[in-house]
Amino acid sequence: MSPQSRTIRLFHNPTGAELNVEVKSDGLIIGRSSKVADLTCTWDNKMSRRHGKVWLEGGDVWYEDLGSSNGSWVNKGRVTEKVKVEGDMLILIGETSLTLVSNNDEQTVTDGEPTQDGMTVQAGHRVSRADFASALSEASQRAELLDTLTQFVNQLLGAANFTEIAPCLRSLYRHLPTAKHIYLIRPPSADDSIIHLIEPELLARDSGDEVGTVSRSLARMAIERGEALLFSQADNQTQEIQESTRLRGIHSAAYVPLLSKAGDPLGVLCVDSPLSHLPLHEENLTLLKSAGALLSARIDGESLRQEAQQKEVLAREADARKEALASFLKIASHDLKNPLTVAKMCGVLISRMTDSGTVADLCERLLDAERRAEQLISTYLEVSELQSTASLTVKKKAVSVHDLIEREFQFLEKAMQRKNKAIDFRNQVAESVIVSADPQKLQQIINNLIGNAIKYGREENPRVEVKCDSHEEHFIISVTDNGVGISEEDQTRLFAQFQRVGDTQHLPGTGLGLWLSNLLVQAHGGEMWVESEPGWGSTFFFSLPR
Repeated sequence: MSPQSRTIRLFHNPTGAELNVEVKSDGLIIGRSSKVADLTCTWDNKMSRRHGKVWLEGGDVWYEDLGSSNGSWVNKGRVTEKVKVEGDMLILIGETSLTLVSNNDEQTVTDGEPTQDGMTVQAGHRVSRADFASALSEASQRAELLDTLTQFVNQLLGAANFTEIAPCLRSLYRHLPTAKHIYLIRPPSADDSIIHLIEPELLARDSGDEVGTVSRSLARMAIERGEALLFSQADNQTQEIQESTRLRGIHSAAYVPLLSKAGDPLGVLCVDSPLSHLPLHEENLTLLKSAGALLSARIDGESLRQEAQQKEVLAREADARKEALASFLKIASHDLKNPLTVAKMCGVLISRMTDSGTVADLCERLLDAERRAEQLISTYLEVSELQSTASLTVKKKAVSVHDLIEREFQFLEKAMQRKNKAIDFRNQVAESVIVSADPQKLQQIINNLIGNAIKYGREENPRVEVKCDSHEEHFIISVTDNGVGISEEDQTRLFAQFQRVGDTQHLPGTGLGLWLSNLLVQAHGGEMWVESEPGWGSTFFFSLPR
């Protein structure tokens, strides 16, 4: 009577791993992919995903190559048709040898038990193995683990971000033949939501694999206990955990909490297996605990680095705020200097005058200077609250642009004396031009633009020209000087806060004037821009809606 089964031996030549497998009439497919192979040899990189088939027929063992890329070989000849395995015949499948085994050499183990050499049977066949100690000693297993962790560390150190850690984690599949999914998640939040530190698709065993789900209950328990946990549906688990794993199709899983040096949770490394007859085992957990500890150190170091960067940014922001306050006080004192200078000059002249008409005129100038100072203070207070109020308040009235420009030039001409050099001032705005604007804010815009034109104007024969063009929906007012001009690079930052261009060492200023003027124009619903060329002067424009 023909035997109902025969035993073959698979020997992986590079590692010495050895596995005895019972073969029946329904046969086994041998390969590297758990999707298409019954007997998975994950460590043999030369083996195809679906390499060959072995089966029992008429009491004899037969083997057939299934079109593998590297082929199957017998006596240096490639297997091109089915062959009967007999006697001392050796069939080379990738780097693994297949031979017949005498029943006297077998050592029976439990059906479906996973081996420690990367070979697993997925068809529920009876598996046996020879004396494993002689082929793969405990010392060699530890050496393999150490080599794996060394490579893991090197990959971790070379990763610049979490995405680059993905290949590092995927490399664990080589040593976890029964694992189906690997996940790296944040600690479950108060609402039990799961946030992945690395997208699950990047951690899939094979591209196109269906992405599973993580058990919140298991992740939460691992974090709460602060230790790596190995779960199986066969274990005596709580009803909540049994329900969570059943719903997610998890038959076996390892959840490793990632903790900082201070003991704070950083995340959870999750690995699961959907195969009830191939659960994860303690050796797998040892590898995952070591990998988890290395991941924790990497993530904790990254968190500390980001925290240090954040503190540095906050320190720079604090310094910037201090500088901004100092600059704001500087521009306030600088701009207030002009009306106060006029007031001082008028006070001195009044003390020397006897003519009542002249005294009255000087008193009017004195009061005007005081009003300007008060207006500046009000504007500065309003701007200082701009961050919280979101917009400046504009109280529009009918304003004569021609008259406003005349007054501002006369005021600035006296306040900004240029060594007795006359300024060729040209007010080209028609007296009939009336705009709807906030008088005080429009005055400050004009004051700043004419003041800059005088300040940065040409030393010899300085000229300032103001125009106003009327359009259907708005007015465009322009102030032109014949000064040094502004480069294209400087024009890009001209209206930014605390930005100064040109001769900043010899000309006073704070870099807030144009920024403030631009804000005031925008508050009216207009915009400001500049046209300039170095050596040919500048023209500043701003628009006001009708």
